[in-house]
Amino acid sequence: MAYLLGFFVADGCVSGELQTISFSQNDKAILEDIRNELASTHKIYTDKRTNVHTLYIHSKIMKNDSMDLHGIQSNKYKTIEFPYIPDQYISHFIRGLFDGDGHLYKTKYYICFVGGSKAFMVKLCQILNDFNFNSKVVQTSSYYRVYVSGKDDVKRFGEWIYTNKSIWLDRKYKAFSFEIFIKSRGM
Repeated sequence: MAYLLGFFVADGCVSGELQTISFSQNDKAILEDIRNELASTHKIYTDKRTNVHTLYIHSKIMKNDSMDLHGIQSNKYKTIEFPYIPDQYISHFIRGLFDGDGHLYKTKYYICFVGGSKAFMVKLCQILNDFNFNSKVVQTSSYYRVYVSGKDDVKRFGEWIYTNKSIWLDRKYKAFSFEIFIKSRGM
């Protein structure tokens, strides 16, 4: 469930008026995995114009838990704070966050997370540093980036988030695996 919370923080939405939460993503397969993980039968809708897929979950309990337990509000982009996640689950939460708002840069040795909440991004950076990753926060005009850099740290990061995985965004996992495989052999 830590993965789902991380992914929801990145690509989820709490409806302001309806008793609904939703996940949107270009990759339909991850939404099917999330639906299965939640034992849900809700449909996945596809916007024909944008080809973006959305899983709507109509549940007052899930909406209230998202808001009350995790502080995720309908307008979360700039206001969300980092939720409490026990250390044994933090790599799964960060994998979900990475799958939603993270990127591995193929030409350089760094990973980047993007977010609008300064408090959230500063805490993410602190947690990554606590786990001995070389990370820093950079502010742009309208959002924040957290970088993990360095060949060894990028490799360790991949090993850390993908150890004992049960759910993941396949295209990011494959890109990360390929990148680490090639770079670790000096190709």
